[in-house]
Amino acid sequence: MKTKILANPWSRAWGAMFKSTLGDTALAFVYPHTAKRNFHTFFCPPLRIFALDEHGEIVFDEERVSPRSFIHIPPARIVIEVDVDARIPRIEDVAQAALLSISQSSVGGISASVGLNDLLFAVVAQAVADIRRVNEANQRGPEISPDILKLQFTPQERGGFIDAARFILDVGDIYTLPPRAVSLSRQILAAER
Repeated sequence: MKTKILANPWSRAWGAMFKSTLGDTALAFVYPHTAKRNFHTFFCPPLRIFALDEHGEIVFDEERVSPRSFIHIPPARIVIEVDVDARIPRIEDVAQAALLSISQSSVGGISASVGLNDLLFAVVAQAVADIRRVNEANQRGPEISPDILKLQFTPQERGGFIDAARFILDVGDIYTLPPRAVSLSRQILAAER
């Protein structure tokens, strides 16, 4: 039996939906942390679902899950779906492949060891960098030209500049920011009105 590892949110959300059968494939839903899981089988074929904790022990085994069901799974790290009549894959093989996929991929955008102050500083730094891009494009002087914004930046970029400008003005009382970034933020908001 083949094992298909579903380690990212999109593939896990899609799962077995809209398949008439899984055939000789086991779907292994791999998560970065052990937690209770809620599954549904809407638009799925009849399935056998079992789940493993972080030690590879089976914590859930439902032999015949019908379509259009909600399933509440106890704390698990890996959830496996196979066809109802399929031969069950060796648990050791699935667990090893799943845990290997976790170790080889990023399991999140931010490490749990990063503090809130570091994250806030990174957001402030990104906002100031966005405003700096506007400053570099505006070579006419101290005032921002709305024409420069329209000609040199896409609407999506300009929307990002508006978000950055609002953020800078919101945190201006908390952090000491470059005065030019604060004045440019006000000008960007005025120009985009």
